[in-house]
Amino acid sequence: MLDRARERDEEAPGAPAVLDHVLAPMYIRVLFGLVPLAPDHIDGLVDRLP
Repeated sequence: MLDRARERDEEAPGAPAVLDHVLAPMYIRVLFGLVPLAPDHIDGLVDRLP
């Protein structure tokens, strides 16, 4: 997905940014049984990517 965005000359975040800003918060919630992940919350995480 990131490679395809770069091929379209879009600014794509690096893999570390995706891990830090999207996957890590999702894993924390799943591992510790916090508030369920709502699609709006995940969309917000993606929107915050640098």
